[in-house]
Amino acid sequence: MKGISIAFNIERNDIDGLIIRNENLDYNLIIYDNVPGGAGHIKRLNDDKTLTEALRAAYQKVNPNCCEENISCYNCLRNYYNQKYHKILLRKSAKEGIKYILNEKGE
Repeated sequence: MKGISIAFNIERNDIDGLIIRNENLDYNLIIYDNVPGGAGHIKRLNDDKTLTEALRAAYQKVNPNCCEENISCYNCLRNYYNQKYHKILLRKSAKEGIKYILNEKGE
């Protein structure tokens, strides 16, 4: 979400998302517009170039050595709204996941 907000130059709270596991044990990322009535931010992700730009921004956010890879900090992943998940937010997992998606896209 942070990468999208950076790439789109919007407030982080304007979008949100969650990860769910389906019946095939695959993970699905659901991203939604958090602005009442919608602001069209998510529709912009339909463009492959824009999606890649957002993924690159997200990767840059989790790539620096701001903290140990087996934790996270307020510079990379943590914020006020995800406090209940701080113990399980791992910079390494986010970094590897984003890198995997970028590699699948040929980046």
